[in-house]
Amino acid sequence: MNEEINLNPLFPYLKTRKDANELILLFEDLSGKLFKEDLTAENLFKEKLPYDLSSILQKMSAEENISLLDKTTLQKFLTQIQENITSLPTVHIILALDPTYEMIEEITNWFYDTYKKLVLLDITIDKDLIAGTVLSFNGRANEYSLRNQINQMHTSD
Repeated sequence: MNEEINLNPLFPYLKTRKDANELILLFEDLSGKLFKEDLTAENLFKEKLPYDLSSILQKMSAEENISLLDKTTLQKFLTQIQENITSLPTVHIILALDPTYEMIEEITNWFYDTYKKLVLLDITIDKDLIAGTVLSFNGRANEYSLRNQINQMHTSD
């Protein structure tokens, strides 16, 4: 099993830090039930996961040459996925309004297309921002807001 597992198949489920935390909890629960439930791993996936996610996880384990019959290795695999998800870079975004699903899709797709890697969005709402956004990534922050433009106009007078 590789240390770096390809998480790209999970991209539809990994848009925000909140999504990541929910997926990690789901995998922790699944991992804990591998030896407790009287089910095969395949049936456990089908019973406890949404259809698409179950299929994705089965394909990912096959790509890593992990048999669903080997519960010990499968449990290590799930733990490695959780660790890889935890280590994904996070883009901190401050918005004036709650983002729509489409907006989150556009932002994460732009980062993926631009940087060729998955990033998680950590979104904060600040109604005082007026319009626009504040982005923070890799230790750099930039404000693209109407509030910032107004403040700059007042300071240049």
